[in-house]
Amino acid sequence: MNIEDLVSVLSQVQYKQSLDWYVYPLVVISSYLGSFFISYFKEKGKNYATKDDFDKLQDSLSKSTELVESIKSKFSEGTWVKQQLFPTKQEVMRLTTKVIYEFQELMQLRVQEQMAYHYIEYEHCGFSGGGYNVPYDADPKYYKEAERLENEYCEFVTKEIELEREKYSKKYMSEECKEKEKSQSKSILISIDAALNLISVNQAILSEDTIKLSVFLNKVEIILTDNPIIGDICEYEFQEMSNDERSEYCINENKKLLSEIDDQYANIIELTKHELSIR
Repeated sequence: MNIEDLVSVLSQVQYKQSLDWYVYPLVVISSYLGSFFISYFKEKGKNYATKDDFDKLQDSLSKSTELVESIKSKFSEGTWVKQQLFPTKQEVMRLTTKVIYEFQELMQLRVQEQMAYHYIEYEHCGFSGGGYNVPYDADPKYYKEAERLENEYCEFVTKEIELEREKYSKKYMSEECKEKEKSQSKSILISIDAALNLISVNQAILSEDTIKLSVFLNKVEIILTDNPIIGDICEYEFQEMSNDERSEYCINENKKLLSEIDDQYANIIELTKHELSIR
């Protein structure tokens, strides 16, 4: 019996002027049973709701745990893969940086040598041709004095140029200097060979920009081994130049090469940060 039924019964009882004796116990019992069942079903509903919520919560927690474990697993796998690839990428970057640094040092020395040679042989250490102008109708003694001064100047210039040649030879043409350049070239070539092999074998794990470094490395290798004419002109055009023109051309082309090396230096720094995830 629910509340509505109980109210209906009580309403009917109120309209009776006289009740049978058995009606009173029935009302009391009905009221008690109604209250009991209402309380019972409410509690059962709560328990059912609590159990249902608990099941849902447990299912949600289980799914969240699976998701977290999946993320942890993927993160661990990614970290493991990066750890395995890191040494290879690091070695590629180290070798290429070593090549760029040593090649830059070598080319700076070569440019200094070329400029020193050009200054001595084609610019005559900055000395002019001398010459003392004497008026056409001047006294002959002035001609003799001008000639004497000219000879003195030429002797002085010759001595100064010879001194510069000696300094040049001592600094750039000594056995020690040649051996140092030879050793530098050999070291660079060894590093180039190792770097090119690593890049070739590991293209799948290297960025496209890192793979493109092989173009520059091959160019350096050619310069050190074949000693080609640098620039856009052909050998015939190069041979047609005068000595001082060839000298000046080589200096300018090597300066361009040094500028390119500077760009590669900046490039390798950024590539290293990218490949090794350093920020």
